[in-house]
Parts: sequence; C-alpha cells; structure tokens
Amino acid sequence: MQIKKEEKLKILIFSICSFVVIFIGVICGFSLNNLKNDSKKLPDELKKNTNILLIFLDEGKKEADGIFAVSLDPKNNKIDLDDIPRTAKTVYDGADDTFRGIYSENGAEALKECVGKEKNIKFDKYICLDRDLLEKTVNTTGDIAVDFKGAVSFSQNGESFSFEKGECLLNPVQFALCFAYLCRDGAKKDNKPELLKSFFKRLSGADFAPWQQKEFLNIVKQSKTDIASYDFDDLAKIFSSMDNAEITVKQ
Repeated sequence: MQIKKEEKLKILIFSICSFVVIFIGVICGFSLNNLKNDSKKLPDELKKNTNILLIFLDEGKKEADGIFAVSLDPKNNKIDLDDIPRTAKTVYDGADDTFRGIYSENGAEALKECVGKEKNIKFDKYICLDRDLLEKTVNTTGDIAVDFKGAVSFSQNGESFSFEKGECLLNPVQFALCFAYLCRDGAKKDNKPELLKSFFKRLSGADFAPWQQKEFLNIVKQSKTDIASYDFDDLAKIFSSMDNAEITVKQ
C-alpha cells in the first residue's frame, strides 16, 4: 500500500526532530563533561598549600569564640584543621595574653601574626565569621549530615535544641546554633571536630556545584577578611579541584 504524502512528511519531521534532540544531548553532555574536567585542572601556582586563619565571632562580633587554622592542600587532596584553644596563654608585644584577648584588643591581623608564630604556620589570609554568616553559608551548601559522637542539648533564646548520638541532618539554623554552642566554655568538645569535618566535607564534595561554590564565596566576601576579591576566584578553583578531600581535625 502506498504511503500518503502527509504520512511521509510526518515521518520525515519526526526523524529530523529525533536527530536534533539526540545531537543536542550529545553536545551538551560533551560540553558539561569538559566543563567538569576543566574545573579540576588547577594551575601550578595554586597547587601549593593555602593556610587560612578562621575566626568564629560571638554575637557582638567583638570576641573570638572559635579559632581554627585551616590548611588546604590541593596537590594531595587534603584539608587539615587545627582547633586552637581561645584561652591558651601566649605573649604578644612583650606582654602575657590569650589568643582571645589579642583579637579583642588588637584585631584579626594581630591574632593571625601571633597564632602563626605560636604554631609555626605562615597564614596567607584570615576570615572572620559570625553565627549569621555561618547560617548563610550553610544555606548555600544545603543541610549538612553530622555524625555526633555524643548527644548534644542546649537552649537559645528560650528554644531548646537536642541531637542524639549518631548521624543527624542539620538545617542551616541548627548547624550555626550548634556550632556556636560547641564553641562556648564548658561545652563538650568531642562533637566540634565532627561539625568542622562535615562542613568542609560538604564544601569539597563532588556534588557541591560550581554555582554553589560561587554563591558560598559571595557570602564569605561579606565577612571581615583580608582576602581580595580576585583571590576569591582562586579559592573557588582550589575547592573545585578537591573532590571528597581527606579531612583531619586536631584539637
């Protein structure tokens, strides 16, 4: 039976459309794969270790509640975190002091210099985050799974929070409040490393998309920091190259 012209035309149009869809799919897949691969190619000058002093501030943004040395090693795909006691005794400008006291009296640059000498670390930059900014950064990463080594309970503004031992999924508000609580004097410290590991694991995770990294760094730009705008682009490249990095926390 002879196929009508209308049916032939329909078959032809369908064939062309199918070819176009398949062709676009192949091209897009190829481009996406190339983009993904390109993000992993790190210039040699960025493969060296980058050391950042991370300072977690109290609600008034005047005291250093948490002090952390963060070492990014993209060459070996490692992130080392050193939780530095804020009340540790040290000497600054010829006088006895604590790290927390140095920050409140002299600022972040002085603290960076002092911690660097004490720990024999050459810090490239510092970042000061408060609870609100931490919450905003977690908004960009999405909820974070934390493997608590022990139960955690605390109250904030009349509201009670409680997390059982084991893996718990924390939303941005819960994560920021829990981290702020664990930085306080008297809080059990065994869970703070788990929060730190979970946070940086999320940042270096394979599913942390480039647009999320960009959004995250835009939030960090709002912090008190000595990182220049163009250096944030380098940080984005470093994090893009560190898929599922090995993370260690020292206390």
